[in-house]
Amino acid sequence: MNGSPSMDSGHTNGQSDHQSFLGHLENQLDGFRKSDAQRDALVQVGQALCFSTTTTQANSMTGSYPQTTRMNSLLGECGKPKLVTLNARSKQQIWVLYVQNYLCQKIVADNGQEASGFVLALIDGDGAIFHDYLYKAGSDGGADAAQELHDQIRAHVAECYPDRNTSGYDIMVQIFYNMEGLSHKLKSLGIFKNPNEMAPFARAFSLNKSLFSFIDVGSGKERADHKVRETLRLFLPNMQCKHVIFGGCHDNGYLPTLDPYKRDQNTAPRISLLETLPIQPGFTQLGFKVVQFPTVFRSEPLPDKSAIPAFFSPVVQNTAATQSTSALSSRSNSFATGGASVNTAPTPVQAVTSNAVQAATSNPSGDSSWATVGKNAPKTINIAAKKAPARKFILLNAYDERLDSILPKADQAATTRFTERVRTKKVCNNYHLNGKCKAGKYCDYDHGERLSPGEQLVLKHRARTRSCPDRGDCRDFDCTDGHVCPYGKDCYNDNCWFQEVHDVDTKVVSRIFESGEQEWNMK
Repeated sequence: MNGSPSMDSGHTNGQSDHQSFLGHLENQLDGFRKSDAQRDALVQVGQALCFSTTTTQANSMTGSYPQTTRMNSLLGECGKPKLVTLNARSKQQIWVLYVQNYLCQKIVADNGQEASGFVLALIDGDGAIFHDYLYKAGSDGGADAAQELHDQIRAHVAECYPDRNTSGYDIMVQIFYNMEGLSHKLKSLGIFKNPNEMAPFARAFSLNKSLFSFIDVGSGKERADHKVRETLRLFLPNMQCKHVIFGGCHDNGYLPTLDPYKRDQNTAPRISLLETLPIQPGFTQLGFKVVQFPTVFRSEPLPDKSAIPAFFSPVVQNTAATQSTSALSSRSNSFATGGASVNTAPTPVQAVTSNAVQAATSNPSGDSSWATVGKNAPKTINIAAKKAPARKFILLNAYDERLDSILPKADQAATTRFTERVRTKKVCNNYHLNGKCKAGKYCDYDHGERLSPGEQLVLKHRARTRSCPDRGDCRDFDCTDGHVCPYGKDCYNDNCWFQEVHDVDTKVVSRIFESGEQEWNMK
C-alpha cells in the first residue's frame, strides 16, 4: 500500500520534467524564429535602400536619414531583444554603415564585371570591302585598317552606352572571306598587281590587334554564312559579350538568323547592324541600331570589271606584217596560169591583227567578249590556214567557284545507242571522254571501242549528274563530274547531290587555262 503513492509521485515528476524540457525547446525554437525574422527584416531594409538610393545619397545618410519611417517599420517587425533598445539615431547609423558597405561591394562587383566585358564585330567579308587605298598599301594598309576599325567600334559602343565605362571593353573582330576569290577580283580591277598581295594585308590586319582575325574560309557562299551564324549563336547569349556589331546586311540570307532577337528586350539593344554596301530593306525592319564606318569600308560594291583594262587597247595594224603579206601576195600572182591574176594569199585584214586580238582568238571557243591576261601573245604571225588545237579551260564565277559549261542537247539516236552499249557494263568516263584512264587494264569499267561524238555527249550529261567532291574548288581540267546542280535553284529533289551549291552564282566571270593564263568575260 505504501509503494503505490511513491510510484505515482515518480510518474508525476517524470511528466513534469518532460514538459519542462519541451518548454525549454519551445523557447529555443521561438528564439530561432525571432532571430530569423530579425535577419529577414534586415535584409529587406538593406535591399530596399540599395535599390532606391544612389551612392551619393548613401554618403549623406550620416546627417539625416530620408527613410526613417520605413526603416523603423521594418525594424519594428523584429521588435525584440537588442534592437528594441536602440534609439532612432542608433538605428540610422547602423543602417548607414550597412548600406554603404553593400553599395561599395555592388559597385566593385559591377565594375569588375564591366571591365571584363567585350564587344564582338562579326563581319561577312563578301559584303564588307575595305577602301582601295588600304589594300594598295599592303601590310601597312592592313595595320591601318585594323586600327581605324578598332577606333570606330570603340566610339560607337561608347555612344550606345553613355552611362557605362566602356573603355575597358575588349574588342574582338572576326572577318570571314574567300581570299582566293577576293584577291583575284582586286587584281582584275588593278588594285593588286598580284593576287598574292592579299596575304600581307590580311596578316597585318590580324597581327595589329590581338583579338582581330581575318579568316579565309575558301570558296563557296555557304562557308562564310555558316561561320557567321555559328559564331553569333555562340557569343550572343554570353552576358560578358556586351555588344555585337553584325556586318552581313548585304545578304538577306541572314534575316532568319537575326529575326528572333528583335523581340528579345534583353538582346535587341545589344545588336548593331554594320552597313557597308547598301543595306537590304529587311534588315531595317528589324529595328536594330545601324552604324556605318565610312573611313574603313567601301559604300559601293566592286565594279564588275576594270574601268581601263590593259587589254582594251585598239587594234593596231602591224606594218611589217602587212608588207610581208603584200610581198607574198605579189609572188603568188606569178604562179597563176594563163596570166590571170589569182591571189591565193590571205588579205591583210585576215592576216594582220594586234597581239591582243590574236591571243584572244587563238582558241576555238574564244570570242571578242574575252580578254586575255598573261604574256601569251605569239612572237611571230602564222598566216597558214591551220586549225589551232582545242585548249582545255575551267569556267569561274566572281567567287572563283567552278562552273560547268552548258552542254547541247543529246541526239535521240545517240542516246539509244549509248543505252544499248551500257546495258551489260558501264563505260569508263575518263577513257571515253578524255582518251586516257590511269587504271588502264585494271579499270572496272568498259574501255573497248571509244564512243562516237554523239554518244560521248550523252555520257557527259550522265557524268554531270554525279557531284564532284571538290565542288567549286575543283581545278582538275579533266574532271568529268558536275560542279553545280543542272537545275540550280529550281531543284526540288530532297536527295540531290548538289544541295550545298543550289544558290551558287552561275554567272561566268572568267576562265583559266592549263598554262595558268586567265581570260575575263567582258559581256
